[in-house]
Amino acid sequence: MYGNCLLCRTKVPSTEIPTLYSGIDLDEEVNWMKWANVNGKIDIHRLSGSVGDLLIEMEHQWSKFIMHSYITHAQFEHIRNLKQSLASDSALVHMDFA
Repeated sequence: MYGNCLLCRTKVPSTEIPTLYSGIDLDEEVNWMKWANVNGKIDIHRLSGSVGDLLIEMEHQWSKFIMHSYITHAQFEHIRNLKQSLASDSALVHMDFA
């Protein structure tokens, strides 16, 4: 949780991806999409760069992603547990405003 795991706290895309995919060309040109706030408006933008650039971009957002992933998983588990212990005369309402 939150990067406390000794096994994975130092694992980031820029080191893990090349290790997992030894044939990857970090200089290959690729395109990707990214949400960005420009002049107060959030919009999706198409970016271009090398695989290495993409991995660095991923690394900049990695801690946010890990936090989001943990919270999403914890919420899912909590809701599942609530459903399993719900009384027959009760209802569970889950509203997601993402």
